[in-house]
Amino acid sequence: TLEGTSLEVNGNRLDLTGKAQNVLSKPVWNMTAQSTSLDPASLIRLFPMYAGKMPPDLSFKGPAKLEIRSSGSPDDFGVEAGVDMNLMEIAYGEVFGKPSGVAMNLESAAGVKGGVVTVRSLDLALYNLQLSGSGRISLKDQTPSADVKIASKPFTLKGWDTIVPMLAQYQPDGSIGAITAGLSGPLDNAA
Repeated sequence: TLEGTSLEVNGNRLDLTGKAQNVLSKPVWNMTAQSTSLDPASLIRLFPMYAGKMPPDLSFKGPAKLEIRSSGSPDDFGVEAGVDMNLMEIAYGEVFGKPSGVAMNLESAAGVKGGVVTVRSLDLALYNLQLSGSGRISLKDQTPSADVKIASKPFTLKGWDTIVPMLAQYQPDGSIGAITAGLSGPLDNAA
């Protein structure tokens, strides 16, 4: 049983609560991990083998809030996660730049059972764009397969030149009614 347990690495504090049973034989758990001031840049520096694989123009500054809840067993478990990156600056060269204070949140609820990942919900909010997705990914076969659908709510284009600088020359205006996308089939030959 974890109550008031925390882990701090490079100034990143993660608070843990919950219970785990039969840890060395047939583990089952119901755990929550959360942080109110996560700094991804400082965590990436802890793993130089991965930091070198990050694109050199990608940078993170500022805190993010993270919460992960999981329960189940290794063969059948659920995960709900949310990341609030509203206060974080994220930049990728001249391609993408999210300033602090611009809305960016990611939330997901998924389950894993028998080698199949069922994504019940995947919601991304960035500025005035809201994407929602759901689907299944099967990892049982030699080549994983997927059936995933993603859709957006209507959104306006005004202001996107701040986040995607190359759009500034076009002075985007107007709105998009919706975006829909889907991915299905084996991942090496998906439609």
